[in-house]
Amino acid sequence: REFYATLNAVYGPRSRTSHPVRSKEGTLLADPIEVKGRWVEHFSDLLNLPSDVD
Repeated sequence: REFYATLNAVYGPRSRTSHPVRSKEGTLLADPIEVKGRWVEHFSDLLNLPSDVD
């Protein structure tokens, strides 16, 4: 516990930054709400593929 307190004192608290992602159109999205929406869209497309089984 002291080790992490010392690290926090030396380096400061971790910053919560979000990494930009690209939209389907190729524009960079940096707003955290837009980034989250893009991930929702990505996984929705990925996990809801049409079935080819007859």
